[in-house]
Amino acid sequence: ASSPKGKESKRRYNQSQKSKEAQKRYRWTEKRKESQRKYCQSEKGKKTIAKNQREWRQRNPELSKAKVNRSYIKHRESILEHQRECNQQLKKQILTYYGNNSCACVKCGFTDIRALSIDHIDGMGYEHRKRVGNGIRFYKWLEKNNYPKGYQTLCMNCQFIKRETAGECARV
Repeated sequence: ASSPKGKESKRRYNQSQKSKEAQKRYRWTEKRKESQRKYCQSEKGKKTIAKNQREWRQRNPELSKAKVNRSYIKHRESILEHQRECNQQLKKQILTYYGNNSCACVKCGFTDIRALSIDHIDGMGYEHRKRVGNGIRFYKWLEKNNYPKGYQTLCMNCQFIKRETAGECARV
């Protein structure tokens, strides 16, 4: 028969061994996580991940669409807020470009962005907007086409005065 001291000593030894094994597993897990983190941030890792995700979406179009929809519903407000900010920034950028590097009316100098818009100098805005769209779509078209000539930033007052004096019609 073994003594109580021997059993207690053996039990403590077994616990310490288990503890050492758990520490080894933890260190190994942490090393593996760090290695994965580094790989995912590398160019090769990013390309591989993107390729795998693309293939998964092609194999699982219904699941992919459902996942995107759930994510949109969950983050809808922040997505819409981000879109509003980006659209406002693009509008300011376009108005500044066509306002001679100032976000202001080229005729009177009015600066309130809420009343500024892009004017077609040749007066054919209605037909052009029918083709490319108006609002943010029009601003994106201007940016995509490398800021073509023939446009200017005007406030709505100057826009209506120009329309009246030039005999432009809002709709032809």
